Amino acid sequence: MPTVQFCLRKNRLLRAPLVLVGLLVCLGTAGPASAVEEVRAIWVTRWDYARRGDIPILIDNCAQLGLNRIYFQVRGQADAYYRSNLEPWAEELEGDPKKDGDPGFDPLADALHHAQKHDIELFAWVNVLPAWKGSKLPRSKTHIVHKHPEWFLTEASGRRVVARNDRYTLLNPCLPEVRAHLAIVLGDIATRYAVDGIQLDYIRFLKRRVQDGEDVPFDSRTLADFRKLTRSDPGNSPAAWDRYRIRAMDDLVKGLADSMRRSRPKIRISVAAVKDIDRARQHFFQDVPRWIRSGWVDEVCPMIYTRDDDTFEDWIRTWKRHVSDSKIVAGLGAYLLKSGRQVHGQIHISRIQGLDGYSIFSYPSCFLSRSHHSLRDSASAELRQQMRNAVSKSNSAGS
Repeated sequence: MPTVQFCLRKNRLLRAPLVLVGLLVCLGTAGPASAVEEVRAIWVTRWDYARRGDIPILIDNCAQLGLNRIYFQVRGQADAYYRSNLEPWAEELEGDPKKDGDPGFDPLADALHHAQKHDIELFAWVNVLPAWKGSKLPRSKTHIVHKHPEWFLTEASGRRVVARNDRYTLLNPCLPEVRAHLAIVLGDIATRYAVDGIQLDYIRFLKRRVQDGEDVPFDSRTLADFRKLTRSDPGNSPAAWDRYRIRAMDDLVKGLADSMRRSRPKIRISVAAVKDIDRARQHFFQDVPRWIRSGWVDEVCPMIYTRDDDTFEDWIRTWKRHVSDSKIVAGLGAYLLKSGRQVHGQIHISRIQGLDGYSIFSYPSCFLSRSHHSLRDSASAELRQQMRNAVSKSNSAGS
């Protein structure tokens, strides 16, 4: 039987109303089987670190705020911020070009080590479908852009979307080999790293701009498969074409979940979701409620990035109606907020609504980092201090 000391040694703070229940559970007295712990999380982007010494600092900073989970980005655009034999090292790590870009350390392994010292959960945060961004192509010839340009989305005009200046270019989830590759990559992370979970981000299509001729995918293989199944063309059967793409996304998520759970049956799978459920399904073919009902995803983190508290609360209620059986962690867009009072208020709203926790987007909102989003002027420094004070106060008070 665990002792009270063991149960209270963690720095993760329980919701105030549950502290007594938690003590009863530890003592083996009457009470529920386990006390539910509030998720107090933050997203750490791949731009927040580049060297080994960055990792312990950012983990320590998160611990000082009373956070108990970090979504630590380890894959941005079909590259790796961990040791991988499947995809090349990320160029942002400034590794040795003579050693295939090896930076001399493993960010994910180091983050896990330091998170465990603070008893903080660490989820490997991955961009699933983005495979490059910008017109300058990756240096590594092992990158998917060079090895499999045919895996990228193709517009109705026939133009393959491989490189753009300001938007990610995505892999085509309608292709079985793309889904298989991504399943292997994520299964590899789950097998080799003792992460508490994996969060799936950018697991959606590009935003459609049909009026501008921007719709995907129109490569010959995808069209041939659609015609085989429907005996029609996308233009003649738009509803069937949408269902086809939704099914491709469903197949992708199921394949990822199966791959990760083969090696780690208990791994928790989270998804960073577009906040508007209907729009996500209609325009991005992201059907998170179905993924949850099917058991492929355990937790959803809707990205409710807004300055308006009423809007924030309305979206929370919408998500509760659609995924009442799922763990819901509200995504707070701290980068949009103008004061610590606002972030404190949205944390409070998530608690009033009975959510399972919150996550702050992102680390540079609270701390100076290497990220290009981290500004060094005095006003930004003052706002970061306000954010830190507000988050610390919210977590210490539990309200």
